Amino acid sequence: MSTAVRLIIFARLPILGKVKTRLEPLLGQQGCLALHLVLIEHSLNLASFWKHGPVELWWSEQPESEAQQDEVMSLVDLPENLTVRFQQGENLGERMQYAMQSALDQGEHALVIGTDCPQQKIEHLDRAVELIGSGLDVAVQPAFDGGFVLIACTNRAPNLEGEISWGSETVLSQLELELEKQQLSIGKIETISDLDNEKDFLLLQQD
Repeated sequence: MSTAVRLIIFARLPILGKVKTRLEPLLGQQGCLALHLVLIEHSLNLASFWKHGPVELWWSEQPESEAQQDEVMSLVDLPENLTVRFQQGENLGERMQYAMQSALDQGEHALVIGTDCPQQKIEHLDRAVELIGSGLDVAVQPAFDGGFVLIACTNRAPNLEGEISWGSETVLSQLELELEKQQLSIGKIETISDLDNEKDFLLLQQD
C-alpha cells in the first residue's frame, strides 16, 4: 500500500476509580488500574511492530491538573516517537470519526484500536491494512460480544453519528447497516474477545 496508514490507539486516561469499573467487585480499584495499565502496554507493544505509518495515542480526556498529568506520565512509559492527542466528540462514534478524519486530512488512511483486547495481534492489524489496500472502504475486527475492536478506513471516514447503540450487543450489525446506507464496502477479520466485565476476564484467564 503506497498511502501511509495511521495507527490510532484509543485509551482511557489511567485514573484510579475511573477505569475497568465493571471489574471492581473482582479486582478492586487498584487491581482495575493495574489491569488497565497492562492492556495499554499491550497496545503500545503492538504499535512497536507497526510498519505502515505514524502512531498516535488518543487519551479519553485531558488531565485535570498538572499533578494528574505527571501521575499519568509516571504510570505509562510512552515511546518518544508517539504522538499524544485527546479524543473529541459526545460518544464513541463521533470520537472515532473525528480521529479517522484527522488522518484522512493529512492524506493518510486510518486504523483505530482500543486497549481492551489482549488477544489482538499485529497480524490482525496487518490483515486490516491488506483489506483496505485491496479496495475495500472499511475493515473491522468483530468482538464475540457483538461489538468490534478495530476499524480501518481509506479515502472516506464512515459517518458514525447514525443509529448505533454504543456498548450494546448489536453495535456491529448496526454499523454494517450504516455502512450499507453510506455505500461503503466492508471486510472483516478474525473475531476475538475483548475485556469489559467479569465474564470476559474469567474466560480470558482460562484461555
